[in-house]
Amino acid sequence: MLRVAVTGGICDGKTTILALVREAGFPTFSADEVAAAILREPEFLSKVTDAFGDEATSDDGLDKEFIRASVLPDPARRRRLNSIAHAETLRRLLAAMSASDRLSFAEVPLLIETGAHRYFDAVWVVVSSPEEQVRRLTERLGDREAAERSLAVQLPTRAKIPFGDRILRTVQPVSSVRLQVETALDALATRRLRW
Repeated sequence: MLRVAVTGGICDGKTTILALVREAGFPTFSADEVAAAILREPEFLSKVTDAFGDEATSDDGLDKEFIRASVLPDPARRRRLNSIAHAETLRRLLAAMSASDRLSFAEVPLLIETGAHRYFDAVWVVVSSPEEQVRRLTERLGDREAAERSLAVQLPTRAKIPFGDRILRTVQPVSSVRLQVETALDALATRRLRW
């Protein structure tokens, strides 16, 4: 059983890659989904309010607008937020992947930043382009300045490339992206983890 981490920057296309892997019949997991579930649990929500005040949470968990505006731009506050749930997120994610007796994949955005890459058998780095990231994130947020601010505080994708066993480029037609995924899956099937 091999565990593959899929990482990259925001709006680089990680979710698209994971969807293609899932279509191919492999189990997929998301660190963001695991973390979101954890941060709805009273124990972890209380840690967030202790760290950032009541305005950091809402009835649904984290107040995303507050986090985006007041926590993410500040490196120290961002590290503090990540530390609250990171270890538990990784523990649950790896446990879920280990429960599968098949090759499995997890989308882990902060894989390199947290040093979690050492817990996986292979790393796929998903790359678009800085311009495409801005375009996609602007479309998602409806605000180009907010998109540029969000991207400015993140580790650039180019810094993640040296950690990748496979680099998947998503600024091209979906058919080309699908072919990259199929090629990468074939390589994993034959256990050639270094390309």
